[in-house]
Amino acid sequence: MTETKNNNEKEGVLKNGCSSGRNNNHCLGFDTQNKGIPEIRFIPFTFKDVACGFKRSIFLVGNKKDPNYYNTIIYKSDEPGTFELEKEVSQISTGCYHCLIKTVDNTVYGLGKSNRGQLGVELQATYKTPTKINFFPNAPFYVKEIFARADSSYLLCSNNDLYICGNVSFGNSANSFQKKDSIVPVLLSSDVETVYTGVYAFFCFFTKTNDNKLYARGNCNNGQLGLGSCQSIVTKNTVVPKIDANEIVGMALGHEFSNIILQKGAGEPTKILGCGSKHNGTGMRASKWKIIQSLKDKNVVQAESGCWHTLCRTKSNDFWIWGDSYSRSLWNSTSDQFLPTKLNFDLLRGTFNKGIRGFSEYKIHCGIYQNFFYLTENECNDLVKDISDTFDQSQKLFKDLTLVENKLSVHTVFVEKRLNCKSDEILKIIQQEGYNYEQLLDFFKNIYLIKTQNVISISEMLQKFSIDPVEFTKSVTLNNNLLELYNDEDTKDFKLLVYLDDSEDDNEDEEQEFEEIPVHKFILYARSGLFREMFQNVNNRENINELKDYSGKTVESLEILIKFFYTNSIKLIADDDPKLVVEELQDAIEYYQLNQNSSLKSQLLQIKVQHNLL
Repeated sequence: MTETKNNNEKEGVLKNGCSSGRNNNHCLGFDTQNKGIPEIRFIPFTFKDVACGFKRSIFLVGNKKDPNYYNTIIYKSDEPGTFELEKEVSQISTGCYHCLIKTVDNTVYGLGKSNRGQLGVELQATYKTPTKINFFPNAPFYVKEIFARADSSYLLCSNNDLYICGNVSFGNSANSFQKKDSIVPVLLSSDVETVYTGVYAFFCFFTKTNDNKLYARGNCNNGQLGLGSCQSIVTKNTVVPKIDANEIVGMALGHEFSNIILQKGAGEPTKILGCGSKHNGTGMRASKWKIIQSLKDKNVVQAESGCWHTLCRTKSNDFWIWGDSYSRSLWNSTSDQFLPTKLNFDLLRGTFNKGIRGFSEYKIHCGIYQNFFYLTENECNDLVKDISDTFDQSQKLFKDLTLVENKLSVHTVFVEKRLNCKSDEILKIIQQEGYNYEQLLDFFKNIYLIKTQNVISISEMLQKFSIDPVEFTKSVTLNNNLLELYNDEDTKDFKLLVYLDDSEDDNEDEEQEFEEIPVHKFILYARSGLFREMFQNVNNRENINELKDYSGKTVESLEILIKFFYTNSIKLIADDDPKLVVEELQDAIEYYQLNQNSSLKSQLLQIKVQHNLL
């Protein structure tokens, strides 16, 4: 494991709870230091996940050398740092003062304070770097899921036993509170399939077991277990009445309240219920589960709770929030709100200049008083969206390789690079294997980055083309394919002619000079609104093979733009003038109708930050 201290923003410092990575993987958030106003901070990594507690957060990001290898932890606390682990990280979790990290080989690391023994070491110990923890020496099982909570750690093991260490005050058979700390994990429950708890749910948790029942246990002083009573402590796993565990989409637990999202079946609308203190979203204290009426028809798909507030997301990516506004937890209000209030998320969307095309899904995460909004990995890439759009079989634009007559055609230059195979060989393999239309449709949808359900058959077909299915699923594969296409001068069928304006030469009879930038029509059509409109006309599509650009932009800036069309990445070289490139590419956004391309805008903003151009 290597460590890099963050000394300035360019090296990856995270301020005001916000970050953004390359390839348009974004994390938005806010904390108490900036009055709840969201800001963006850039880090030189691809971003995947975030977990936050109290005065500390960890961000899971890609390796600098391999952005798709997520083994790097950025730790934001009183002693921040950046740490690269030996293996990829599969899960992160944060309590008040400690963090747990699990890698793909089921190794667990601890980071932060072990003031109650929650890291499995002596009390008051502190780990300033991720340190391996062996919670169960010589055991025939391993830890498969980790849950760092306020001052304890829940460990769900491969044998489906659930353990707790740290503050185990309620983890005993007593009928009253007994303060107890333990560095040795204490068994809580067996046959556990899923665990539901909260970052500050003070020993209150739910488990879904292998018999498909939902059980509750722990502190119930405000009715937060939904058992119909407010007894102070429930010491045994107790079945939660009137809840079908098979309908659970998710749960969110705060300090003394709980929320649950239920869905009767696939495609059916969801409903969200609350119980416990008045912070549960119903506006009143409840010991039984009650539907949050104002969200009844909103189709809530995710909910997260901090200490005294809850943030939820609907299927249409609207956001609702309620609870205490301590430390501006509610962001849009300084007063408490115990009924759901819709967030004006346009402020955050405005960060991307309202260009959210290609962002298929937001996710949310709550700390004790913070909220984070982030976009799912590899789904917020404009290049992927633009390329997949061109597969639409209702449009025959530039599709010159017919696979099924009058039904299925593809772009030769694109699929040849994707499959590393010439078109005649592609047709030969298809004929030999006898693939039908449905199989080919699913297969080539995946070639164009459109995911389908038939994963096994797609993998088998990829192997026929000598392609490793695992490698093929990585987003870097598409970028490599298109970079090869960018370097393939022989197949380019269009020229962008850049006017070379010599302002010192006033001779009007002098022949105009242009410099050529070769490019594929297929790429221009996919990436630019200007060319999309131009090529919709059949005559233009067949007869126009060049365009003269009199906009005054330099050849260097337009070459950067054209390469961006292929790779979705802006890379400056030593001779480039960052200020000039940013100014000219910002003009190009309007000139070439790139208004929906949020990735380009965010990368230009990143260049501004890195070169102090704001």
